[in-house]
Amino acid sequence: MRALIRPCLALGSLLLLAGEAHAQTLAITGATVIDATGRAPIADGTVLIRDGRIAAVGTSAQVTVPKGVTRIDARGKYVIPGLMDAN
Repeated sequence: MRALIRPCLALGSLLLLAGEAHAQTLAITGATVIDATGRAPIADGTVLIRDGRIAAVGTSAQVTVPKGVTRIDARGKYVIPGLMDAN
């Protein structure tokens, strides 16, 4: 479990930075995406962030990443929803 904490925190930090760069488009690729809805995790998932908001989530085959977009290779890591007011 501890081995998952650092990668999740790193990806969460990147998402926060992406929110500050509102005009930027960012793709997190190759991750296992857990959407917290109870559905099965998405293996080899892609999260596309456009203008500080999540624009698409799905398998790498389902989500088209535009040319020139900044990509973060998250193979072997997890992407989970942010936990707000979790104190």
